[in-house]
Amino acid sequence: MIHVCYALRDESGKYSKFIGASIQSLLDNTREDITVHLFHDSTLSEENRKKFCKLVYNFEQEIVFYNVDELASEDIEKFWNIPQLKMVRHGVAMFYRFFIPRFLPKQASKAIYLDADIIVNLDIKEFWNIDLNNFPIAAIPESVSGRSPRMIALDVDPVKDGDVKAEEYFNSGVLLMDLNRLRSRGGGALSFECLDAILRHPKYKYLDQDALNYVFRKNYLQLQRKFNLRVDIERRKGNSSIIESSIIHYNHQSMNCNVSDAFNRLWFEYFFRTPFYTPETLFNLIDMSQAMYGNVIEIWRKIANTRVSQRGFYVYPAEAEKVTNFIGKNAGDIGLNAEFPNAINHLVETMEESRGNIIFFIQVNPKEYKEIRDILNDRGFEEYEDFFNVNELVLTDSNRRLVQEM
Repeated sequence: MIHVCYALRDESGKYSKFIGASIQSLLDNTREDITVHLFHDSTLSEENRKKFCKLVYNFEQEIVFYNVDELASEDIEKFWNIPQLKMVRHGVAMFYRFFIPRFLPKQASKAIYLDADIIVNLDIKEFWNIDLNNFPIAAIPESVSGRSPRMIALDVDPVKDGDVKAEEYFNSGVLLMDLNRLRSRGGGALSFECLDAILRHPKYKYLDQDALNYVFRKNYLQLQRKFNLRVDIERRKGNSSIIESSIIHYNHQSMNCNVSDAFNRLWFEYFFRTPFYTPETLFNLIDMSQAMYGNVIEIWRKIANTRVSQRGFYVYPAEAEKVTNFIGKNAGDIGLNAEFPNAINHLVETMEESRGNIIFFIQVNPKEYKEIRDILNDRGFEEYEDFFNVNELVLTDSNRRLVQEM
């Protein structure tokens, strides 16, 4: 029997579909006996519970539900009180994986944990049969998945603190767990150890992942990239042919409605076969798509009606060619490197020097764009007149919202 675990908090009732698509992919590709273990709280609706049962029973497999609000109420309350939790989208659900060794039946000696945004495009038996070699867990280092160790070192607090090496920092979205070895640490030891790690390190940004890395630093089995293939990285590299025989991770909400993209198409192929897909889902998707595309058309109309003598691009170097190919090139265009020191100040100075005669296309992450927009607004520049967010023009963020809301 293969044991596969998920964690769910679903206040809107619309998040369950992601685990539904993941389970569909898991069961489609595996012929071994599987028990799905769903760790949830009171936000799981009865309707969605029935859909999970229908999905699993269609494959003549088993599903077990664990209401952590009832099973571990005092422990969950402690996690709710973590100050950093207020900044996290899905709340305490990220911590439910800590309770797997405690609540799975004693005859289960091993378990797989998968995040909700996972598609299992292989026979999970291949992952299950990995020899843990006496390690308590196995995981895939982010550097193996393709993330730069330099960026990990700049971004990840346990690495900044010197507790974990950048090359060894793992992603906690896919885990293989030796339950007997974890239980030998004590009944609820994993949850206690991880909670303690977070409380002792109040700067931790990736709460569950940072805690697991701290607890298992230098004590986990490193696995191959194919078992945690990150869509954001593979898409950036243009690698769409490697989706076969992989566990695919749509991290950072990298799944959107662009169906010409191989990763997106794969997710929809599995989702459309789940009980979570209904005609209403499709109609909602169409209605929201029309509304959002209408907004984008309106932005392009504003660009077309803007009378300026020069255009500027404020982008990351890796995105420059893609952005200019999308918007087009003119001989007199100005390009600013968004990664240069004091780049924002340079942008402001350039716009001040050509006020009213230049329009800037800005392609940066949402947090940085908001900072730039506020600074430019304070200087009297207007969004949709003097500068535009390229992300809005290509519908990247809007597409993500469509999938979240449908």
